[in-house]
Amino acid sequence: MKQFILTILIFVTCVSIILFNCNKSIPSINQQTHCDSISSLNFEYENRLNRYEITLEILRDENPKLAEEFETIMSTQTE
Repeated sequence: MKQFILTILIFVTCVSIILFNCNKSIPSINQQTHCDSISSLNFEYENRLNRYEITLEILRDENPKLAEEFETIMSTQTE
């Protein structure tokens, strides 16, 4: 459940950043380039997050004890 909430939070944050930055008044020539670069970064971060989620799912199937330890470390030592 924590992983799902973290995913939603990261997604909402990325979307907010994109919307905020795309609505700023930037010269029209650079605005699309700016939005494209932010969208590209968002895509990279979503891919990275999805890879972690898939890896954790595989780890849960193959080694539940290690997956639990990973989740504990992630929730207690990385905040």
